[in-house]
Amino acid sequence: MDMINGSIYLRMRSDEIDGELVYWDRFAIVNEIFKENNFETYTLTRTNTRDIEDLPQVDFVLVDCAHDYRNQYRDCVLALKANPKWIYVDDIIGPEAALAVKDFQKDFKHLIHSVDKIEQINGGCLITMKQSDVSSES
Repeated sequence: MDMINGSIYLRMRSDEIDGELVYWDRFAIVNEIFKENNFETYTLTRTNTRDIEDLPQVDFVLVDCAHDYRNQYRDCVLALKANPKWIYVDDIIGPEAALAVKDFQKDFKHLIHSVDKIEQINGGCLITMKQSDVSSES
């Protein structure tokens, strides 16, 4: 899970290139992007999202986790702790991830204003939250 506007929680990601496993250093990438764009008020934190129970309040949360049902659903629920205006869920093309988002939408419909699918390679959706304190209800 990654968060923007306050704190960002990063996981390592990897790809296979020419038969070799190559790890992305997302921490360094985001740090460089923020530096190049003169962002000054932010905190980057490396953590395993299973090790945290609460998040600081932010406007936008990016959920880009393991693509199994359990992790996708749990990270969406964790995102609520930040009381965001928006949650973007990446890589929802797989059946487990898609079901996790569907169940999240059903279980928290009282907090969700809308869910808009974003057409991209692995699918995504932007969840717009109703403007209230959602963190206490998750």
